[in-house]
Amino acid sequence: MTSSHAVFAVCPDLTDDELNELFTASWPGHTSTSFAPMMARSIAWIAALRGRRLVGFVNVAGDGGAHAFILDTTVHPDERRRGAWATAGPRCRRGSTNARSPVAARRL
Repeated sequence: MTSSHAVFAVCPDLTDDELNELFTASWPGHTSTSFAPMMARSIAWIAALRGRRLVGFVNVAGDGGAHAFILDTTVHPDERRRGAWATAGPRCRRGSTNARSPVAARRL
C-alpha cells in the first residue's frame, strides 16, 4: 500500500472505472454501471483514498425534504475491520451540509 492512512474526501471527482473497480471487489455479482445518474441526485458522497486508489465510498441521499440517509456504503475487502470508517457518519453530516447544491444544504 502506498500510504498508511486512508484520506477522506467530500464529493471528489470519481470515474466510473474507479467506482466499478471498488464495487466489483466489494460486492459479488456487481456489474459495471454508470454512476453519473446516482451521483447527480446525491446530496454528497464521501470517498476514502489510499494513495490514488479508491478504497471506500458512502453516498448521502435525501428524500427531497428534511431527511438525509446513507446508502451504498462500500469498503474494499482489504480495508475492512480497520476502524477507518468509524467516523463516516459525522463526515457524511459535514459533507452534506457543505454539499455541491444550496438545496442540499437546506435539507439538513
